Parts: sequence; C-alpha cells; structure tokens
Amino acid sequence: MLKYNVTECSYEQRFTPDKLNELKTYHKPNLQPLPQDLQEYLNKFHGVHDLEDLLAIHRKYRFHPSEADKHWVSNAIGEVLDLYYYNYYDIKNKTEADLVQRLWGFIKKCFNESDFYVRRPAISGLAI
Repeated sequence: MLKYNVTECSYEQRFTPDKLNELKTYHKPNLQPLPQDLQEYLNKFHGVHDLEDLLAIHRKYRFHPSEADKHWVSNAIGEVLDLYYYNYYDIKNKTEADLVQRLWGFIKKCFNESDFYVRRPAISGLAI
C-alpha cells in the first residue's frame, strides 16, 4: 500500500497539475444541492471563527430526529465543536487509530435513519 504523509510535503510537489486535476475529478459524483433549510442552517456558521460564538449558534438550533439530515448535521457539528473545546486536536499524544475513531465515529451516524448498516472489524487491545 502506498501512503503519503501530507505533513512531509505538499501534493503539489508530488503530482503534476494535470495529475492533481485527474485525482480531483476521477469518478467525481454529481452531488445535488443541499435542501434550502439545511443550507440556511449551515450559513449561520459562515464567517464565525470564535469557538464560544460557534457553540452559541449550535446550542440555539437543535432538530428533532424526524428531521434526519438537519439532526445529523447539528449533532456532527456539536461533536466537532466538543473536540475543539476539549483541545482534542492537540495530536502530540494520539495515534492515527485514536484520531480515526474520534473524528470519523460521528460520520457513520449519518446512516442511522437509512437502510445502510455501518460495520467495522473488531479491534482488540488495552486501554491506557
């Protein structure tokens, strides 16, 4: 398996502009625009950079689980804001597995209301 450590060099130094464009567009899905109400909700965060202000916006807008898209987006934003609040992104003492577990865990929740079931292999080990 070929891995690139994005902290060692930029992709612009590894790939030609044509190859970068190919990587960006190869089998690129044709995404539909977001529903208007969901876009309006997301726009409330646009241009806001202060964590306390972001938290205040998040607390103001909560959605019922029957509004699945908005409910998931709001919860995902809340989980990401929690990680910032508790300084989880200070990655000095975290493994890649730690980051994958915490940062991608909420992604699978977007399938809660669908017919898809997200599974992952069992991981064994000791908690430290």
